[in-house]
Amino acid sequence: NMIAGRNAAGDCRSGAGVISIYWANEGRLYIARGYGKQDTAGYQIQVDAFYESSNVLVFATTLLGPEPDTDTDHGTTCPYLVIQTEYNPNMS
Repeated sequence: NMIAGRNAAGDCRSGAGVISIYWANEGRLYIARGYGKQDTAGYQIQVDAFYESSNVLVFATTLLGPEPDTDTDHGTTCPYLVIQTEYNPNMS
């Protein structure tokens, strides 16, 4: 069986905002976090926290921009991150 969900405040097509999508399949949980459309390359996503506490999965990230004075491409990018962990059906 597969479960899926989405918590979105935006997506890459619409411009800005954070999008979170999750799905479980064959005993694994996948979580995708994206930060929408950015005007240049050079962004990174930092994982600040990822743990289970009282049947709640905590996943906190921060979008880090290009370093000042860094020569970056001027094309549009859509930074995202996907993680995989064991699926626990008791998590909220």
